Amino acid sequence: MAHSLEAAQLHEDLNEAKDKSAELHDVVTATAKREINNVKAENDKLQSKIVKLRAKLQDQKDSINLKKTYDIYHMKRKTLEEAKEGVENIDDCISKARELETTTLENLCYNPYPHVLVHAIY
Repeated sequence: MAHSLEAAQLHEDLNEAKDKSAELHDVVTATAKREINNVKAENDKLQSKIVKLRAKLQDQKDSINLKKTYDIYHMKRKTLEEAKEGVENIDDCISKARELETTTLENLCYNPYPHVLVHAIY
């Protein structure tokens, strides 16, 4: 009888341990599921941010390319007067160069007909 009483007590202890283990398992499983759901929700938020940032980056790249293309085709071209600015006496320099060229050609060229003027060809 003592033996069967001991076995019954062990059986009862085993059932209590089994019940506590099942209860603990349920608590741990529920907690893990909540944490997994929280992590999934956070991951979804971050993925959404990544998609938005990639779209924004692409928009910025497109905008830069458009601006660059616009700038290339719409650069301000300098007028002759703007190009002359900063160059002192450019018109005088051009006139002097033409005079020297004409004088040099007149002095170097043999003219069998002195009554015909020699003109520089431009």
